[in-house]
Amino acid sequence: MDTAKLYVELYGWYYMPITVHKVLIHGSKMVSEAILPIGMLSEEAQEAMNKEYRNCRLFHSRKNSRISTNEDVMPYLQISSDPYINSFRMRNKLKKLEYHDDVKKLLIE
Repeated sequence: MDTAKLYVELYGWYYMPITVHKVLIHGSKMVSEAILPIGMLSEEAQEAMNKEYRNCRLFHSRKNSRISTNEDVMPYLQISSDPYINSFRMRNKLKKLEYHDDVKKLLIE
């Protein structure tokens, strides 16, 4: 609160952006009552989900309207973000390629 008051005193001529207001006025409340660590609330986690979201939207949703798309995408993303359920997800394992003997000779030379 002291920083917010100082901001208003020094920069009263400049409109306080909403983001700055949220951090200065409500930031301590958000941090103290957050269930997740503060690092998990950053944009980085959202950015990491873009690939998952695109995949889900393209392959696992109806595309007749935005509403039906979101009705399909949101439950899928909620399920995929559950750590317990996600632990059962099969990861693609790299297959060891077997080369023909002629190819092996070319690679060695």
